[in-house]
Amino acid sequence: MGVIFRKEIWSLRSQLFGYITPPLILVLVLAAVVLTNGVVLTPQTKKIAVNQITASPQFFGLSESDVKTLGDSAVALAVLIAQIPIVIQIFAYITMYNAVVQSFMSERINKTMEVLFSTPLKDEDIIYGKVLFCMLVALLTIATCGIANTLAIEILYWMNLSHLWMPTAGYISMITILPASMMFLALPIALVISIRAKSAQASKWGSFGGLLPIILFIVGLNQSPVIFFTAVEILGGLAFVVSFLLTLLLKRAISRVAFIVN
Repeated sequence: MGVIFRKEIWSLRSQLFGYITPPLILVLVLAAVVLTNGVVLTPQTKKIAVNQITASPQFFGLSESDVKTLGDSAVALAVLIAQIPIVIQIFAYITMYNAVVQSFMSERINKTMEVLFSTPLKDEDIIYGKVLFCMLVALLTIATCGIANTLAIEILYWMNLSHLWMPTAGYISMITILPASMMFLALPIALVISIRAKSAQASKWGSFGGLLPIILFIVGLNQSPVIFFTAVEILGGLAFVVSFLLTLLLKRAISRVAFIVN
């Protein structure tokens, strides 16, 4: 497994730009939000944030007096706390999905996977080594995006209130548990696509699963923060259960025969 993992690390150079693009985009967006105090946000995004933070500021780790003191910055903070994490979840899925497809499907189509299976390495070592590498890439994306967003919140909070913000349980789950659940959901879906898809074009359909967190955005349109964060927990748990069941069902289908192209 270690040999395959090192091989994937070595090949990372050719795919590095694609992997760092999501975190880079997020950092640029966060910088724009902080530097402009939320001016760059869309009207719809601001409307959702205003509805949420005025209804229950405590869910954002703020008091009513904090909201008044923050003024327009309160809206920007609400977006960073409740909406940007949805983007992180999408990035987690897409990064994991693309990493798995690139690692497995490209080798299957190019018939280099057959070469790997012809070596003395065990089938499990080849598959697990690749999966471990893909998980590392996705986890690095989640960690980078989560840290960058939290820093942006702390900077904006400090600039207005002169002390640090205390992350809420709902926020922590949105940047850790839910992105991880989306990552695990992407794994079995990407493996199925890697085995069945006949071309790179066909593999793109599986990436639409990453739009699942958009449900949270829709929930946030007119619902209270209580319902919003409850939806976060439900969606996270659902993604974990579905990914676990899919992985169990897929376990028997993953073998060297599945990766042989006739």
